[in-house]
Amino acid sequence: MSPPVSARTPPGTSLAGANVALLGGVLALALFLLAAEGSLSLVPLPTWALFGPIALLALGYAGFELSIRRLVATVALGVGAGFGLPYVATGAAGSSAGALLFGVAMVFAQGAVTRFLAPPIRRRLRTASRRPNALLVLVPAGVALHGLLRGDATVESFGLLAFLALGGLYLMLLVDPGTLVAVLLAGLVVGVPGSLSGVFGGLGAMLQATPFRSEALGLYPLVFLMIYGVSGLLARESLVARVRFYEEPRLYEPAKTHPMWTGGGPSKVVSLTGDDRFVVLDEALVRAGFWDELDRALAVSGKAAADLRIAIKPNLMFMYSEHDRSTFTEPALVEHLVERLRERGFRAISVVEAQSAYGNYFHDRDVPNVARVAGYEPKGRYAIVDLTAEQVPAEYPGYLGAHFVGPTWRDADFRISFAKNKTHTWAFYTLTLKNIYGALPAQDKLKEYHDAREIYYPTIDSLLAYPVHFGIVDAWESADGPFGIFADKSPLPTRTVLAGKSLVAVDWVGASKMGLDPMVSRFMQLAVQAFGKPEVELEGDASVYANFRNVPRELVDFWDNAEESYAFTNTVFSIINRHYVSPAFRRKPMAFLVGALASLLYPLGGFVYKTPPKDPPK
Repeated sequence: MSPPVSARTPPGTSLAGANVALLGGVLALALFLLAAEGSLSLVPLPTWALFGPIALLALGYAGFELSIRRLVATVALGVGAGFGLPYVATGAAGSSAGALLFGVAMVFAQGAVTRFLAPPIRRRLRTASRRPNALLVLVPAGVALHGLLRGDATVESFGLLAFLALGGLYLMLLVDPGTLVAVLLAGLVVGVPGSLSGVFGGLGAMLQATPFRSEALGLYPLVFLMIYGVSGLLARESLVARVRFYEEPRLYEPAKTHPMWTGGGPSKVVSLTGDDRFVVLDEALVRAGFWDELDRALAVSGKAAADLRIAIKPNLMFMYSEHDRSTFTEPALVEHLVERLRERGFRAISVVEAQSAYGNYFHDRDVPNVARVAGYEPKGRYAIVDLTAEQVPAEYPGYLGAHFVGPTWRDADFRISFAKNKTHTWAFYTLTLKNIYGALPAQDKLKEYHDAREIYYPTIDSLLAYPVHFGIVDAWESADGPFGIFADKSPLPTRTVLAGKSLVAVDWVGASKMGLDPMVSRFMQLAVQAFGKPEVELEGDASVYANFRNVPRELVDFWDNAEESYAFTNTVFSIINRHYVSPAFRRKPMAFLVGALASLLYPLGGFVYKTPPKDPPK
């Protein structure tokens, strides 16, 4: 029997008792050590007034905000820092009690970042660009360096600062500016008063416990940045601060009157396999009610069939070579759908796409030429429309606001998302919902949507503004593995077509067949907010694709953050694909050093891209 198509229940607000017990044990051990040393009675009341609330809130954060892996990593790193940092600076290790209390304080700082600091800071900054991050790291490093140069610092102290600064410059690639500001601020707010009050014991000796020493103002933020970042990497979690167990603030209210609302009852999805892809597509369309939906749209429009404007959005523009057909919707299937539409009298048919970031690196990447290389042959049967070339101003709901749209997409009476079955390096999978992201008209999508915005909400805003009436997935051959969105040297013959009215439901089944919880994707999370969680009525094969390889979570976490750094991502993409893209697309000039690096590293592209270079790198 096929496994049911369902998602795991998301975590709620129940208390993680093991976390509280673990952190409570650390706190109790610290107090015991203080008492054993005879120091407990010597702690002044202001110190208890400072650390008491920190300890209680840390227990609350441990119980509701942190995973057990993140908690253990944070405490261990904090305790290690409490022992080791004073030794680096003074030659004397920190006290055991002070080190344990520092570990507890780092849990408080971790929770404060997630719960209170990062969300409002992110809203006020209103940018996901990583451009300010280097400056944000170098400022506290500079403050600490200034203080060390003025004081009687050891060589080890300068080495520590260099280590923290270099680590911070790496970690800045993994966080958005809002999170980075929150982390640095939390390190400052928790570390400096704690050190000056003596609450961390020997750790204060590292900075000589002198009020307002500038090295304290610089070092503590960098220490906590290192603990925050390394604990996240060890726990295999994203470093972007988001509420973990409490419900995340909604970006969208349920759009119950929207044509794509799927929360009101069963949503039928057909999943068919077979030997002939055209026969399977025909049967899937009939059984999924495609023609019934089209007839309803025709009746609502009041038009003749020949005048009903139909826009088909395939996955096309990440096509890098005609020899690797795993990365784009098969043109033969799209043209087969066109022929079936024409048999029923529909004539105003457009195959639409928008240009992609490949245009940053290659000439001739307009939609008609890419379609020609991929194998589309309109021959008067349909139009190929470049949404980038025809874009006009438009107003979108939600965060996207004033932007642009291609009129052919805007004015269509019936929109179809004809996606390719692929893994996605920073969203786990790309199906009919993610396919609509490609209809957003900006060519340099890395700059416009990854750097200036998140890629997720513009997609949902586009769907809210211009509903898609039907979803189809070409899963005849699937691009799986860690780089499926870019290429697949050995595509998986999954021999399946998915179809359904609800894009959310179609993707729910598509992700499940990959062996994934559909809700791992941020696209799906936001789509469920806006259009409701689907109650899938599945007809056909629900089994997981055999031997399907998904993207490791560590890779998703890295690229979900790093790809929003335009300079970094744009450079990486320009280097890795330069010698593998079809010669039909002429290379654009690049800076000498970048070009030299591309030539040096071009063999690495062979691990991702299928087509070997047509000529040796120069």
